[in-house]
Amino acid sequence: MKNSKSKKQLNSKASIQKMRQRVDIMRTLASPSGFIKLYFKELGSKENGKPKYGNTEECFNHINQKHFDLFKVYKYCNYNSFKIAYESYIKPFSEPLAIS
Repeated sequence: MKNSKSKKQLNSKASIQKMRQRVDIMRTLASPSGFIKLYFKELGSKENGKPKYGNTEECFNHINQKHFDLFKVYKYCNYNSFKIAYESYIKPFSEPLAIS
C-alpha cells in the first residue's frame, strides 16, 4: 500500500513539474521578446556537436510550431513577418539616443 502511495506522489510531482515547464514556455512564447530570445537560444543549440537546425528559417518554424502547439495559433504567419517584427523590436536598441 505504501509503495502505491509513493508512486502516485512521484507521478503527481512529475505531472506538476511538467505543467510548470509548459507554463514557463507559454510565458516565454507569449511575448515577442520571449519568442525572439528563445529563437536565438535554439539557433545556437547543437545536437551531437552539430547545429540543431539547418538554417534560420528551420529554427523559426520549430519555435513557431511550438507556439501553435501551445496556443493553437501561430505567432507569425511566416518567416518574413517574423524578420519584420524582429527588426522593429531591435530598432529602438540600435538607434543612438538623442542628447540635448
